[in-house]
Amino acid sequence: MYSAPNNTGVTPVSVGGETNLTGTTYPSNRRFLPMRSGSRRGWSRFAIVGFLVALLAVSEILYHGFLTWTNLRNLVGQNSSIGLIAVGMTFVIISEGFDLSVGGMEALSGVLYAGVALHHGVIIGLIVALMAGIIGGVANAGIIVVLKVNPFIATLGMASVFSGLAYLYSKSAPITVSTSSFSAIGTDSIFGIPWTVVILAVVMIVGGCVLKWTTFGRNTYAIGGNEMATRLSGVHTGLVRGASYVLTGLLAALGGIILASQIGVGQADIGASTALTSIAMVVVGGTSLSGGEGGMWRTLVGFLTLAALANLFNSVNINSNWELLTEGVILIGAVAIDMKGRRGSRRQSRAMLKRIADIPSS
Repeated sequence: MYSAPNNTGVTPVSVGGETNLTGTTYPSNRRFLPMRSGSRRGWSRFAIVGFLVALLAVSEILYHGFLTWTNLRNLVGQNSSIGLIAVGMTFVIISEGFDLSVGGMEALSGVLYAGVALHHGVIIGLIVALMAGIIGGVANAGIIVVLKVNPFIATLGMASVFSGLAYLYSKSAPITVSTSSFSAIGTDSIFGIPWTVVILAVVMIVGGCVLKWTTFGRNTYAIGGNEMATRLSGVHTGLVRGASYVLTGLLAALGGIILASQIGVGQADIGASTALTSIAMVVVGGTSLSGGEGGMWRTLVGFLTLAALANLFNSVNINSNWELLTEGVILIGAVAIDMKGRRGSRRQSRAMLKRIADIPSS
């Protein structure tokens, strides 16, 4: 387990197998040790997996062929751009942040990729669009970390900035690029697997490894759990939090590039629902909006759930308005379950602390 450095100047005292920084002695009785946060919420963590399995089964019944390789491949490929953004959003939400600017960045990077590729080539277009994502992420990080603006307000404002820049650059008109090299990343395949699926899989795997096995990942969880305690332990919380916004900006730009490549057009009017959908994928999968808890596998489950739902509604010709309604109900339900579980955990923690306080010192 990761141990934060002791910067308190107090010598830890070890008595009866238990160590503390105050000198207070606690008996080493296992029944007085705190349970891991959320240990009584295990059922809710995996409930969405059961829902996904049931959804896939119902989808196959309603639309025979839903679970074929071709359909599943198309399902993931068509939603890969929003899936990439959800990966970045996972880091932001675990660190108890929020990023509403991803839709604007998706639009801006799409028109930049199309416009620059049209006149200077695809490679230059890729570089410029990705750099725009990094710069946008740095701007978000600076406003939130340095200026201390609330993430909700900061990224909401930046969403308007990015969208405005997209409209100005494109002159409010679609930028069409008909070359095969422009659409290659969004439409070509390798060994029968679309590049979009490959890119999404690689990014999710790398993101999951970073969260689970790196210092940056552990610090991301720690900041979401208790930022002040993490800062006092010697972690540069501003740097870690800022890096999550830069990562999200970069992945939003990559998502915009892929989307423009798939449709062959850079448009400034896309991305209106991107922020909501990406947040929904993260939260529906089980990552807490309160921060400090989550995982990339949960984002994958949330991504597959909402992507399968959209694909099912389209396959059986159900009005897309019902899709929006259902997505909203699922999101509200997921957040309600999480909040209920956290209230239970807080009651459990208070009870545990009361029992410790009642232990007579020896």
